[in-house]
Amino acid sequence: MAPSSPRPWPRLRAYEARDRDDCARIFVVAQQVAFPWEPPGTVTEADFDRSIRGEELWVAEVAAPTSKTAPCRWQVAGLISVFMPSQFVHSLFVDPVFHGLGLGSALLDRALYATAGRASLKCDERNRKGCTFYERRGWRATEWGWDTAGAWIRFSR
Repeated sequence: MAPSSPRPWPRLRAYEARDRDDCARIFVVAQQVAFPWEPPGTVTEADFDRSIRGEELWVAEVAAPTSKTAPCRWQVAGLISVFMPSQFVHSLFVDPVFHGLGLGSALLDRALYATAGRASLKCDERNRKGCTFYERRGWRATEWGWDTAGAWIRFSR
């Protein structure tokens, strides 16, 4: 059964070309937090461009004040990418400044909505916070493996 339609906050929308620089920055800084064992510079903004080829992307935006008199503007704070043919969540990254506000959960809900409630993803086994995040949201570990980056766990819904 497909989950209900995505929550109203944060604002979720399809990725647009104008989001590239914000998303590439988030892609890099969020990985530095999630994978602290990797040397600085291992992941670059150019890696973002390669990683999203052929994927559907959504961004989470939060309202950010611009000044005391101007209205808020929407700021990209996270992203999710899904390879739709296999319903595989390839990337989920939230700007570390916005961790703990539910953006990752909202983006996962959006991906599950797009995939009619069935999807899978892989998480680096060393990323214990990431693994716990998925488990607490009802994702089940269904497969374990190893590749050049190390051990991974496949989570499925």
